[in-house]
Amino acid sequence: MSGNDQTPAAFVPVVTRKTTDLIADQIRQRIFAREFATGELLPSEAELVRQTESSSASVRGALRALEAQGLIQMRSGRAGGAVVRLPGEDELAATVTQLIRGHSLDLDALLEMQQAIEPVCAELAAQHRTDDDVAELRAAVARIAASTDTAGMIEAHGHWHRLVARASHNELLAGLMVALVTWIFTAVEENAHEIARVESSAYEEITDAIIDRDATRARARMREHATSRARSLRSPRTGDER
Repeated sequence: MSGNDQTPAAFVPVVTRKTTDLIADQIRQRIFAREFATGELLPSEAELVRQTESSSASVRGALRALEAQGLIQMRSGRAGGAVVRLPGEDELAATVTQLIRGHSLDLDALLEMQQAIEPVCAELAAQHRTDDDVAELRAAVARIAASTDTAGMIEAHGHWHRLVARASHNELLAGLMVALVTWIFTAVEENAHEIARVESSAYEEITDAIIDRDATRARARMREHATSRARSLRSPRTGDER
């Protein structure tokens, strides 16, 4: 033992990673670095085997792992192969849906999330909306006003909420809100009349603020709308929404 009494630091165990994982990591990093664009084909399996100096089994395993993660899609046929696709709103919404189902989140939790997130979506929509967003939001408001049956009005309301989230042009928020809105409307089907009786003026005012690029007004009005609507859904027939 040396002159000092300190115990030498222990060595860290060496972990050998599988070739499949190393290949998948390489491809994943290059996809995230945008070296391969969405819709672009990766090199063929034979070419990947040559470049990585590995086996066909390792390359196929890496491609299967990337496909399971939603980063590529395998196409068959003469022009087939591994096509790059980055995860987007659908994948995020599916993940959020699994979280909601897995943790059995109740309506209160979902409404709390909506009250926290949707005003931010409205604010960002006012800042980033496009002409196409404006056209879709106007059509959605008109659809709400024209709906006469409960089922049609509920669907119109949900469609408008999803459009606002997408108009934020923040894929994380949009994916979260799409899943959230879908689950809230499913959870309150027994109180469908409460959703159906919400006046279209709230939707019109928020839409106007988004069109005017008034982010402060869009956020404030959406907060009022979400709070009032949540109160109404928690206590059927006692809420009041303008």
